Amino acid sequence: MQIHNSTEQWSLEKRLGFEITMMMAGTFDAWGLAGDLAFTEALMRSAKRAAEGIAEKMATSIGQHAGELNSQAWKRMAVEATRDAFIEVSPKYPMVNLGRNSSFAGVVADCTARVVAPAGSKWALAVESRIDQSTRAQLKSFGIPSAQIEKTIKEGHALRHACKN
Repeated sequence: MQIHNSTEQWSLEKRLGFEITMMMAGTFDAWGLAGDLAFTEALMRSAKRAAEGIAEKMATSIGQHAGELNSQAWKRMAVEATRDAFIEVSPKYPMVNLGRNSSFAGVVADCTARVVAPAGSKWALAVESRIDQSTRAQLKSFGIPSAQIEKTIKEGHALRHACKN
């Protein structure tokens, strides 16, 4: 499976890694780590390495999966892929096993589902709906008018559709 970009083709593995990295970046941003640039950069480098390793395992799992991919199978693949994932957080806690966090695999499965959910499936429609709801809430919190929010969501749909084809 190839994801097309205006300048390059993204493999499934690269797209999964990007989604996982962005999920982690969003988490770190919510923690308010921007004050220490060196720490944040080091943390993001470690997160990117972890995300790439997880993505490689997930892409391999898809290649070995028999039958139609669904949310339950994808969650199981995420559990397996994250089991031995580590991130270097700080010198005090040099390596943290992400797989020990009971919710991490679920978050990884959720943030990557739109990449792999079969187009038009109930799973894909549910994922798209959750993304739309989250996007609406976030943009509304910034005071963006409803008409602009809906335009942004529609453009996002078109972009994701173009990237899958």
